[in-house]
Formats: sequence, structure tokens, C-alpha cells
Amino acid sequence: MMFIRNKKRALAEWQSSRRGFSLVETIIYLVLLMMLLVAIINFLLFMSKSWASIRVDKGIAYTASTALERMTREIKDADRVDTSRSIFNDTHGKLTLDVYTTGGATTSLAFFLNGTTLVMQNASGTTPLALSTTPIQNLTFEHIVTPQSEGVEIAIQLESDYMGRSRTEFFYATAIVRNSYQN
Repeated sequence: MMFIRNKKRALAEWQSSRRGFSLVETIIYLVLLMMLLVAIINFLLFMSKSWASIRVDKGIAYTASTALERMTREIKDADRVDTSRSIFNDTHGKLTLDVYTTGGATTSLAFFLNGTTLVMQNASGTTPLALSTTPIQNLTFEHIVTPQSEGVEIAIQLESDYMGRSRTEFFYATAIVRNSYQN
């Protein structure tokens, strides 16, 4: 009988030690869990905003470097600026260059905005020079003529917007036409 009594007592002590969580402990755990979730959500929002800013910056930098590099290279390789077919000092300017081919023939090359996309037009057709996700708002050409040379100053305004992050930047470049040097 003693064995059964000790067994019942041990069972009662074991059950009383497994009482569970109190209401205060449960509330504390819930508060800690909520604080952790708020911190994780804030971190994810911060990372999303950072990624959007990086994407906007990357689009602007790529478009600016590609467009300006191509235009300055073609200006440097051109034989002269066709002022009669170019539009200077206007926010939607057009630059037309005369380029002599290896056979001695003259061909034209033009840069202008088609909507908000920079395009290059030559004898084989029209080619976009910028990302469609990064619109060019303004494209201005200024014809520079000195007694020794002829050149073009380029100014472009790029605007990019992604996930509520928008940015506008201005870029400038100047190039001298190859055959305009005077000794």
C-alpha cells in the first residue's frame, strides 16, 4: 500500500510541476515576438528602398555613359557638322553630322529624341541609344566654332523613377570634330 501511495504522490508532484505558462509570461512572449517582427519588417522595407535607389542610379549612369560616349565618338569621327539640318540650343535638339565613307561618299548621321528615347539615325535606319526605362527629358546641342576648330557641346537631362524613387540628373560632354583642326 505504501508503494501505491508514493506513486500517487509522485504523480501529483509531477502534474503540479507541469502547470504551463502564466498569462503574464504569454503576454511578455507576444510583446517580444511583435518587436522582433517589427524589426524584421523595417529591415526588409529599408532593403527594398535601397534596392530601388540603386536601380534608379544604375539606369541613369548606364544611359548617360552609353549615350554620351557614342555621341562624342561619332562627333570626333565626323568630318563636319551639318548646321542646316541640325537644331541647336533647343531642349529637343537634333545634331546632324556629315561622315565620309572609305569610298569617298558622304553619308549623314543624326542624333535626336524620339519621344523620350535618344536615337541615332544613319543610312541603315534608326537605332535607340538609351534604356527605355530611363527617359531623356532634354537633349541640347550647342555648336562651337573657333578659328582653329569646330565642336559640339552636348547636354542631356535624364529622369528615372522606380518604386517611388525618382531622380533627375544633368550630364554634359564636349567633342571636337576630327577634320576641323587648323594648323
